[in-house]
Amino acid sequence: MVKVVIDQTKGLVQSAGDGVVVEANSPLTVASTLTTQGGLQVQGQMGIASSYSAAATTTGTLAGQVTANHIIFASGSAGAGPNPKVHQQAPNVLGNDTAVLTAAAIAHGVAVITPTAARSKATATATALNNGLALNANLDAFDFNILNLATSGERMLTITAGTGVTLVGQMVVAPNAAVIVSGSRVTTGGSTFRYQRSGATTGILYRLS
Repeated sequence: MVKVVIDQTKGLVQSAGDGVVVEANSPLTVASTLTTQGGLQVQGQMGIASSYSAAATTTGTLAGQVTANHIIFASGSAGAGPNPKVHQQAPNVLGNDTAVLTAAAIAHGVAVITPTAARSKATATATALNNGLALNANLDAFDFNILNLATSGERMLTITAGTGVTLVGQMVVAPNAAVIVSGSRVTTGGSTFRYQRSGATTGILYRLS
């Protein structure tokens, strides 16, 4: 197969070698299923509305952002081991205050806070979260974790709802100490959440663990 390069300014460009390369700043959107039996290299952004199946080992570079309902690596990902690797950026550090929990504040997937007293943070509006997390279609979702590094039992973080956001589950992130909330022992130290777009101006924040 002749190598095809997808360039933002030139479109499809024939090049030496083989395979398909999507250059930086040239987003690739797949509305259905994308199957590769060789290599796929993405230097920009790849959005997949359905699923991605790699029939051979995935050796291409996913240097941009990959969003999909399902990403399936049939015979492993780049590097050792059968499971795909992820690049974890440095955790977001939340302020010891009541500032709004914005998309930027959770964008790295892990956020940490060390409160010196009980704190409450409202989420940004659903519209702002949808846009900031690039949730472009209903049911698109983003998972993130909040770690409460305080070691005193009363220094809990409570998440409240911004405009358009519905909360499902316990929204108290207990400190790294044994605490009881409403007669029940609360998972301490950290919590996992999933924010899901339910409409252009609405979303649902689930407590997963």
